[in-house]
Amino acid sequence: MSNSVRSREKTKTIIRYVMQDAKDFTLQLPQFSKDSIEYKMCAKITELTQVIQLMHTRTEGNEHLLNLKEKENRKIMEKLEKKIKSRDNMIKELTDELKKSDIEHREAINALSNSLNIEKSSAEGIARERKKISKQLLQTERDLNLAKDDVCRARIIINEKDEIIKRFELLNTGAKEHNEQLKKEISVLRKELSRSQTEAAGLREDQTKLQSSFAASERRNNVLKGKLAQLQSPQSIRSHSAVLHATHNNVTQSGRNTKADLRSSQDEKLSMIVAGYERKCLYRFFFHNGFLLILNYACFKHVEDK
Repeated sequence: MSNSVRSREKTKTIIRYVMQDAKDFTLQLPQFSKDSIEYKMCAKITELTQVIQLMHTRTEGNEHLLNLKEKENRKIMEKLEKKIKSRDNMIKELTDELKKSDIEHREAINALSNSLNIEKSSAEGIARERKKISKQLLQTERDLNLAKDDVCRARIIINEKDEIIKRFELLNTGAKEHNEQLKKEISVLRKELSRSQTEAAGLREDQTKLQSSFAASERRNNVLKGKLAQLQSPQSIRSHSAVLHATHNNVTQSGRNTKADLRSSQDEKLSMIVAGYERKCLYRFFFHNGFLLILNYACFKHVEDK
């Protein structure tokens, strides 16, 4: 075998040895020349083995630390699990309490909603009543204003009535004075009545005389009517007119005589009655006889024209 093959086998055995157990060993390098490749490779391998040893020691330390940390972590985990269990129990208790409180809150909310609905309905009723009351208040204010106006009017009327009462009192005092004066005047008038009654008795006698003269004048009037009926022919108009003048003169003379008789009386009423009676007599005379005279005159003129 050549030297190269042998060196390769030796390196393989060293690598196997290192790979099998690299904890505690003292590597005895084969005797190669320092300049040879094998020596350099073996040197490198020794360096690598040392590095591996360091790595192994570090891994063991790390494993020990890891074990310690795992133990601590286990303790911590146990504590945490206990805390978690206690917390879970607390959470369960709290969830139960929350459920109970939720049920209670729901019941309270339902009760509050029912009470709110009742309060809303009552509030609506109260609002309606307030509206009614406000309307009633407005109506009462209007009634109060009207009542105030009525009171003002009543005060004005009372003041007017007071003034009227004062005036009436003044008038009453004046009326009393006037009544006393009237009583005095009535006493005077009664005296005058007694006098006028005595004068009326005399006037009645004069009235009877006038009635007799009125009957005589009516008789004369009837006689004159008969004469006028006879005098309707145109030939007797002149004589009839003379007769009428004579009768008129007689009537006026009789009226003058009655006036002369009445001048002696001092009563004005009797003179008024006599004047009215004369007028009535004259009116009747001219009404009954004037139309006939006009007809006779017209007939006379017609005859003369022919």
